[in-house]
Amino acid sequence: MKRLKIKKSLFSKYRHLFVFTLVVGLLLLTACQAVSTSKTDQAQVTDTPINLAASISTASIQQTEAVTPSPSPSDEPQNSVSQAEVPENEDVSIVIMGDILLGDTVYPHLERNGFEYPYREIKPILEKADVAVGNLEFAVTTRGVKENKTWTFRAGPEVLPAMVEAGFDAVSLANNHAIDYGRQGLLDTLDNVKQAGMGLFGAGQDEKEAYSPWVIEKGGKKFAFLGFSRIVRSETWKATPTQPGVAETHQTDRALAAIGRAKENNDVVIVYPHWGTENTTEVEPYQHKLAQAYIDAGADLVIGAHPHMLQGLEQYKGKWIMYSLGNFIFQTIEERPLTWDTVILEAKFAKDGQVDLKLHPFLTTAAQPKKMSTEAEKRLFQRLTDISFDVKVNEDGTVSKP
Repeated sequence: MKRLKIKKSLFSKYRHLFVFTLVVGLLLLTACQAVSTSKTDQAQVTDTPINLAASISTASIQQTEAVTPSPSPSDEPQNSVSQAEVPENEDVSIVIMGDILLGDTVYPHLERNGFEYPYREIKPILEKADVAVGNLEFAVTTRGVKENKTWTFRAGPEVLPAMVEAGFDAVSLANNHAIDYGRQGLLDTLDNVKQAGMGLFGAGQDEKEAYSPWVIEKGGKKFAFLGFSRIVRSETWKATPTQPGVAETHQTDRALAAIGRAKENNDVVIVYPHWGTENTTEVEPYQHKLAQAYIDAGADLVIGAHPHMLQGLEQYKGKWIMYSLGNFIFQTIEERPLTWDTVILEAKFAKDGQVDLKLHPFLTTAAQPKKMSTEAEKRLFQRLTDISFDVKVNEDGTVSKP
């Protein structure tokens, strides 16, 4: 080599320069390794998103409002894997709740009683669970243009810290209120939820983020959460490759592909669709078809929302479905007492792969879920059995086949 041909006298002449250069190089190498190690320690594992833009035709969307630009999403989805405290191979308990509204008619209750008011009776269940998620049924923003629709909900970011303190880990934004205050309101919601310390799924700055799962690792397993809305006001609400929006499931291709991709990269996939008809316990035929399609694509559990009432349960190919969790934190309507009944669904994932469900019943009025009497619980469980599909809800809230 050329370096070996250097004469000894020449080397002696420049030996001080050589030693200095070598020392500096070693110092730089050590610093780079330290930075690399630091980044590795801090990095969050992410699930690779699905880029289906080339395979589907998306209607062109006309911008109708000025939107403050947000940073462009990275090549990796922002919905990340959070590490767990649960020992590997231990059972994992996940609790899921229905529609949560903390603005508008609910907000005065929070002002009078404190932002922690809605969680006073449910907090022990959330704290005991390994993961807690719900459907965030409002925009978290003080900006944006109000949509021309009957019901528009929003609240400022001050409502979120108490939700995190109560034990919530993540929320679905795949619903018909995430864009009540336009794209600016949605972008603010995304930022505010993340800054509060919660994960999110079902909406995003673009299609990539909206269809990427929120993933958390517990008990040595990776759990992926996806949200899709069948209730979409217009084309402008749908996430596209270049526009923020919700992950929709009118056209099922993107949703089913997202489920398949999530299953390839994770152990358990939980799908939280926003679907059905409001203020009824009856399940629409398309809900059955969609739930089965989700499971065929790789979903391990399907839990729905939107009807504001509890709907029944079903099992398909050994996988559990609950069609609606109803309202959870809401200003319920006096003329519709069925909107008062709600449950926290607890899914326990055993190390052998078995999934057991248990329903924790509550009565939700005036923005606070409260415990039911024993007799009221029995009546609710019997009613849920009656409206379910070959599924029994036992007196202790556990769910089984008859």
